[in-house]
Amino acid sequence: STVLPRARFDAAVRENVLATTEYVAEHREAVAVDVRSPGEYRGEVSGYSYLDAKGRIPGAVPAGDADDSARLYQNADGTLRGTDEIRRQWQSAGILRGQEIIFYCGGGWRSSLAFLHARAMGLDAVRNYSDGWSGWSTVYEQTPGVGWRQRPSANPVDGGR
Repeated sequence: STVLPRARFDAAVRENVLATTEYVAEHREAVAVDVRSPGEYRGEVSGYSYLDAKGRIPGAVPAGDADDSARLYQNADGTLRGTDEIRRQWQSAGILRGQEIIFYCGGGWRSSLAFLHARAMGLDAVRNYSDGWSGWSTVYEQTPGVGWRQRPSANPVDGGR
C-alpha cells in the first residue's frame, strides 16, 4: 500500500454558515428545520443509543428524515435528489418563507445534507447547526469516579425530554 506524506490542512471557519447553540437560542425568528425521523421529531425516540433526551427545538418545522435509508434527499444509488423536487417539498412544508433557515438533526450529518441542498438551490440565508438535538437538549459532564453523564440543558424543548 502507498503511504501518503503528512499534509497540513488550514481552513477558516465560515461563521456565516455555522449555527451554534447560542446562535439558535438568540435567533428564534429563524426557521429551525428538523431533518430527523418522524419519531425523533415527535419526541418518541432520541434517535441515538447514547442520548437520553427526546423532543425537538420549539417551533421547529419537520422537513423529512435526511437519513440515507429514508431516500428523501438522496437516490438509492447515493446521488442527490434534484433541487427542484426538494424545493417543492420544502415549500409545501412552509420552510421557504424568506427568513433565515437553520437546519438541524441529532449531530450534524443529516442536517449537512439538507444544508447542501439549500446551497445548491442558491439559498444564502441558511446555516447548519451541527450540534443539533444533542447540543440543544443535553449537557455532558464528567464526574470523578462516575464518568460521563448527561443531564437536560436549560434550553426549552417541545414534545418530550
